[in-house]
Amino acid sequence: TFSGGRGVGFEGVLLAGAHLGATQLGFNIGAFVDPRPADGARAVGFEASVAWDHDLDASGTWALGGELGGVVFTSHDPTQLQVGFGPSFAATRWLDLSMTGLLGFLPGGDRYGLLLGMAPHMPLWKAQ
Repeated sequence: TFSGGRGVGFEGVLLAGAHLGATQLGFNIGAFVDPRPADGARAVGFEASVAWDHDLDASGTWALGGELGGVVFTSHDPTQLQVGFGPSFAATRWLDLSMTGLLGFLPGGDRYGLLLGMAPHMPLWKAQ
């Protein structure tokens, strides 16, 4: 929860991905209910996004990626639509570092931002 928030929030997301040569595509669709803020109604909405990553070298050390995502609220919050674009670097076999520029298109949502990311890789099972 967040400072001043009451209760708990919930989120469910369905993820899918495809690997086509040096290109990876990711898709998600989901819904959420945020905790109730002290001075208003809880945010409730549906979310979806598509992400694209393309390896820039044969070893997959450097990649370039883009994302398009949005949220439609059933509460009184404004609809959001953002794009992101930026490079990523495979620092080790188990850790990627990334930098993504974010640009929002609709009023009331995030307008711009810079995201710095660390993505650890943890296999859930090994292929035989």
